[in-house]
Amino acid sequence: MSNESEDVNQTSQNVHHNHKSRSKNKSGWSVNKLFWGLLLVLVGGLMLASNFGLIDVKWANIWRLWPLIIISAGLSVMSFKSVVWRILMVLLVILSLGAITWVVIGDNTGLSPINSQNTSVYKISNDIKRAEISVKAGASVLKINSVNQKEVAKVRLDSNVATLAKNSNQSGENQQIEFSMTDVSNWWAGDVRNNWDVKLTNDLPLTLNVDAGASDTQIDTSSAQLDEMNIKAGASSLKVKLGSIENISNLNIDSGASSIVVKVPSGIGVKLKIEGGLTTNHLADLNETVKNTFQSPNYSQSQKQINITAKIGVSSFTIERY
Repeated sequence: MSNESEDVNQTSQNVHHNHKSRSKNKSGWSVNKLFWGLLLVLVGGLMLASNFGLIDVKWANIWRLWPLIIISAGLSVMSFKSVVWRILMVLLVILSLGAITWVVIGDNTGLSPINSQNTSVYKISNDIKRAEISVKAGASVLKINSVNQKEVAKVRLDSNVATLAKNSNQSGENQQIEFSMTDVSNWWAGDVRNNWDVKLTNDLPLTLNVDAGASDTQIDTSSAQLDEMNIKAGASSLKVKLGSIENISNLNIDSGASSIVVKVPSGIGVKLKIEGGLTTNHLADLNETVKNTFQSPNYSQSQKQINITAKIGVSSFTIERY
């Protein structure tokens, strides 16, 4: 009887030990979780500091962090039972996060030669009454302004990896223009620079399409006859200034993790529909009318209106009056 009791106690202890082991494994220490957890905290902190103007985050450099996928995969299959190994891995995580900060904040474009390229597009014929302009900028620093000029569009690209390309054709009274980069080489290298300077005419009604990738983008169309602007961007810092020349202007934004600031004229009716993840909003005088829809008090009565639709990821979204 005593032997049977001892066997039962031993079995109970084994079961209890196995249960503790499984529980420990489920909630055990993981350098992979630590890495990605601290990475999210770091990115959020950088976005917050950028929003307050404390630092200048170069989101155009974010794509250069693709090796993190390989690092994470390696960490996920390694075992760190030794305390020494764990300390070494924590140091590696800290160094990796430091490198990330350096990439998105520092001026580390390297010494590769920069090729400055310029191109201009004029009206194809006197029949042209409006223009649709598309800029496919990729990972870049992008500046777009509207100016008084005889060209429909004028572009300068400073790049050490790409060649500036353009295409222009006529469809009825509409001129369709596209600027893009071709012959992209060494895109994976650490010394990539793509700086765009785009100037648009004030003399024609415009539709502007921007595909910016991971970028630092500044767009000022306050003096343009802008009917519609469509922006597609990855992780980015985006600043847009709209005007009041047209009675109705539409702005559509599709962006990943971003810091977005839209400036609109005082007195203009503004309506915003926003869809996205974790978002911090500062929306001037706009009030929520229905879920995820915001509207200025004067929107319905205003003769000039701006309609904004935003589909965004983890972002800070701000509307300012000027």
